[in-house]
Amino acid sequence: MQNRGGSGIDFADKKNVEKEENWMEEFLANSPNLILRIGNDGTVLYANRTGETLLEFWNIRAGEKLPPDIGKIVRNVVFQKKPKKMELRAEKKVYSITFTSPAGGKYAVIYGSDITSLKQTEEKLRMRDRQHEALSRLGGLALKVPDLEDMIKETTALVASTLEVEYCKILKLLPYGSFRLDAGVSWNEEVGTMLKKKAGLKASGMSVLIGSREKPFGLISVHSKKKRNFTKEDTYFLNSVSVLISETIERKEMEEALRYKVNFLETLLDAIPAPVFYKDTEGIYRGCNELFARRIMDLPKERVIGRSIDELKEKIPVELGAVYKKMDGQLLRKGGVQFYESKVMCSDWVERDFFLNKATYKDLSGTVEGLVGVMLDITGRKRTEEHLQKSEERYRLIAEQTGQLIYDLDLRSSTVEWAGAVQELTGYSYNEIQDFDFYDWLEHIHPEDRRRVQKELRKCWKSGKKFHEEFRFRRKDGSYFFVENKGVYQRDEDGKVCRALGVMKDVTGVKIASEKLKESEERYRSFLQNFKGIAFRLDMNFDPIFLHGAVEEISGYREEDFLSGKVRLLESVDPEDRQMILESRVKIESDPDCILEHEYRILRKDGEVRWVHDIVHSICDPSGEIMFIQGSIYDVTERKVAEEALATAEKIRMKEIHHRIKNNLQVVSSLLNLQADKFKDEEVVKAFQESENRVISMSLIHEELYKSGDMESIDFADYLRKLSTELLRSYSVGDKKIQLHMNMENIYLGIDTAVPLGIVLNELFSNSLKYAFPEKREGEILISLKCEPAPGQEGECGVSVSEKDGRASEKEQLYTLIYSDNGVGLPEGIDLKENASLGLQLVNALVDQIEGSIELENGAGSTFKIMFKDIG
Repeated sequence: MQNRGGSGIDFADKKNVEKEENWMEEFLANSPNLILRIGNDGTVLYANRTGETLLEFWNIRAGEKLPPDIGKIVRNVVFQKKPKKMELRAEKKVYSITFTSPAGGKYAVIYGSDITSLKQTEEKLRMRDRQHEALSRLGGLALKVPDLEDMIKETTALVASTLEVEYCKILKLLPYGSFRLDAGVSWNEEVGTMLKKKAGLKASGMSVLIGSREKPFGLISVHSKKKRNFTKEDTYFLNSVSVLISETIERKEMEEALRYKVNFLETLLDAIPAPVFYKDTEGIYRGCNELFARRIMDLPKERVIGRSIDELKEKIPVELGAVYKKMDGQLLRKGGVQFYESKVMCSDWVERDFFLNKATYKDLSGTVEGLVGVMLDITGRKRTEEHLQKSEERYRLIAEQTGQLIYDLDLRSSTVEWAGAVQELTGYSYNEIQDFDFYDWLEHIHPEDRRRVQKELRKCWKSGKKFHEEFRFRRKDGSYFFVENKGVYQRDEDGKVCRALGVMKDVTGVKIASEKLKESEERYRSFLQNFKGIAFRLDMNFDPIFLHGAVEEISGYREEDFLSGKVRLLESVDPEDRQMILESRVKIESDPDCILEHEYRILRKDGEVRWVHDIVHSICDPSGEIMFIQGSIYDVTERKVAEEALATAEKIRMKEIHHRIKNNLQVVSSLLNLQADKFKDEEVVKAFQESENRVISMSLIHEELYKSGDMESIDFADYLRKLSTELLRSYSVGDKKIQLHMNMENIYLGIDTAVPLGIVLNELFSNSLKYAFPEKREGEILISLKCEPAPGQEGECGVSVSEKDGRASEKEQLYTLIYSDNGVGLPEGIDLKENASLGLQLVNALVDQIEGSIELENGAGSTFKIMFKDIG
């Protein structure tokens, strides 16, 4: 209600305000939080019921002043008008209070709440954190401290400080129920003192068993002089410490047992008479025996363990280390076991052979942790094997050198062992023929000879005699050869035939020679009957022991002149043909089965030269040794003269043909020249001139052929010189200062190569003279012709010679013809294969005709490189 007049307050409003103030007063008085109102001078103006508890702690009442330290805080808050917070402990309670000053600064208000339970909780949490930290440290001690006594000693100190007690001890349970003090804090007894009963104090304390009831280790006890109720967390902490101690004791015992086992295993490894080692997956040696360390590495164990192959490279060669790492990697990836042989340089600097046996090892979860290896020295065995191998190899080589096939047939199993010239005679490899049994051997005998051979073998089997048969045997390629089979049967202890040992010898040559001898004798008799020739027989010195026939008619000498040694047969042979006769003698001596035929010249007694044809072969005894040499000679002079006359006539005919071709080409050239004079069109005249030049290039080749004695080839370098001179004359370049350089080897080419190549040079040369040097420009032209060195003969040429008579017949020789000028060059980007110019099209076509290749280098001038072979 609003005030209707004057400055007073409406009575009803005043009454409502009083009600509100009473309600607020009642609320503050019953609030569980303490509320105090303090005057500027520190006097307590108001306190609710909770605040009175704090006033009782300060031993004051409302209307009295606060303790000096609290009053000072109130004055500072009123003066600075800034609130302040603090914790205040009143006997067993803890309050969180706030000092504030309302507007005007006439008084201060202290507002506080009871946080005793919160602080107790924080204290429990702090104690728990300390216990957890202590347990963590104890866990670290159990792992780091190697000595159990030191670990127990540090444990008692840590437990006492964590639980904030004055006493802590660990007692070891001994047999018969007595205890021994192993560690203690603030106890009068010395460590190691025997206690008949558990010592204690008149104070708060607790004890926990270390270990299990079935296997107790002792007790851990804590005591405090102050009265204290140990909490569940304290008991849990002490139990946890007991468990850690118990586990540490068990681990130490296990480590001791493991150490014993390790010592035992190391002793066992050292007792093994072979180098042994083991590695982890990173290739680090984790252990080995003394034999491996000393004999293989030449190092103490301590310097091997913990190092890898790369770190031991001064003891392990790099190439051998690479093999080890490769093999170890394969084993670790695939698992299982691994076997291989390796040469190893031992500590005494002797290289030995070892058999390495490696296997992976795993942990309890099945994960591969590394590998273990055992090295067996097999040097002695390898030497024995090599000795046996060498013996077998010597036997095999000796057997092969005999040119015979040796077999050992086990008649009980039908298996056969073969040796000797296996592949040479049969075509089968050594490994293939080892699979042959007795029945395979029979199958390879010619069907026409098989029954006879089987019958003879059975007969010798029953009689015990040696067997000796000849038959045809099939090679791998299906062909047959004649063999002589000799052998014997062997009997076992019971007198039964158990095996057959034999040799198969190739007698094909003897058979063929025998047949040839019969044929030769037939020819010999025929010669004597049908024409006048000379039959002869020579000894091993090639001196005549028999001559018959037209000796004097053919040679001019009598038979007695040769048989007496007055005239030697070789002396009657033309000196140019004697080397051929000497080579034939060597061939007869090395291959008795050969039959030779020759044609050569002899010098008659009157000096006349005659051509003769002879047939020569050797006659051998049953053992294959040459007894003498025989043959026949007949005069073929008339046939040779006729052949030479025909060859001469053919050369004359060819020479005449080339002469006529050259004349005809010159006529064509003259006609082209006369026809060109009738035209005024410069392009037409040039076309006739180019055609004339092409004809001239062909005419020059036939002129060279006509001049030379050889109708098949010409000196191409000399031809190029003449062609260049003719072209310079044709294009009248006397007013141009053009220098021609020629660098050419004397090479002879066949006409099929020379004609197209000559036209190619004509086109390139003409093109340069017409277009490369405009406006009387000076320039140079270079023509180079050479043959490329044959493979393996760098710096030499297989067919380049200075005389045409010495020209090689090798058709695979490669030649290089380079034509270049330093003129204006061809248009940029020109394509030799796709060019509209008739000249370049002709060049490409002719190079293809001689199966050559052409390359163009276009820059400061033009360079054409032509590679070709002489096609004939």
